[in-house]
Amino acid sequence: MAFWKKILQKEKEGASAPAQKQHAHEHTEASQTPVKSLAPIHAQDAFFAPLMTEKASNAAARGQYIFAVSDGVNKPSIASAVARRFGVTVMSVRMLRRPGKERRRGRITGWKPGFKKAIVTIQKGQTIELQ
Repeated sequence: MAFWKKILQKEKEGASAPAQKQHAHEHTEASQTPVKSLAPIHAQDAFFAPLMTEKASNAAARGQYIFAVSDGVNKPSIASAVARRFGVTVMSVRMLRRPGKERRRGRITGWKPGFKKAIVTIQKGQTIELQ
């Protein structure tokens, strides 16, 4: 229930914000709140780990590298993080979300968590050394 209270509270704050902005014109500029900008995501925050599977190693021969990434990142932030961390030129980024899976142990069922992964294509002739 606490989750829904937070959602409803954010919606209520969002609905009251336009009413406050109408009166903000009458006051000085110092009283207005600054516009929030998206903070850049650092390379260590964007990545969890490179995925080392047979399919990923075959893709690496074609210049594509697969990373498990955090849920809040987008394509431009992944591209800049890979370029900064490995010193390569990123040509494209494709992202997908793997759903969680149900796992059973006898009568007890549980869930294996899903994750988000990014397929990063780098410029031809460049490589990334993954361990």
